[in-house]
Amino acid sequence: MMIEAPTSQILVDRQWNAPGMESGRAPGVSAGSTSQPTGVDSKAPDQADFLKQMARRLGADPTDSRAGTPEGLARLGAERMVSAALIEPLIREARESSAPTGMFAPGPGEKRFGHLFDRNIADSIAASPGFGGVVSIERKLLDRINLTLGIQESPSDARKPGPMEARS
Repeated sequence: MMIEAPTSQILVDRQWNAPGMESGRAPGVSAGSTSQPTGVDSKAPDQADFLKQMARRLGADPTDSRAGTPEGLARLGAERMVSAALIEPLIREARESSAPTGMFAPGPGEKRFGHLFDRNIADSIAASPGFGGVVSIERKLLDRINLTLGIQESPSDARKPGPMEARS
């Protein structure tokens, strides 16, 4: 016997509601299942918990209050993406290329755990308020999250053009 997925999804109070689903449960999440192929626990009672689980999958702190909103998740995702794809490889390369020799050579602990230190520094740089590379990615991720959730921006929420967009 095949079970058909709900065809129409409705967003009420920024939580998913669709025919055949419990109120507030994310799409594709049933009360009886234990996990999804993505590794997200499907017993999440509402969208905020679902977003926090997605933040955990991004490697962010799920107790961070920002992880419970689409805007916060977009920020966390953008910070993690910039950190992992851009900053961390640069820091790792700088650390490895300047490795001293002799008495100041890296020990076994530094060789084994140096990548964790690189990740921590990269995350700190990406999370700093003055780092502009995260802002554009955050904006694009938020647009995608809102599109996925079916959230329409109201005219008052519409972005104002940035300095680069205003010139073109």
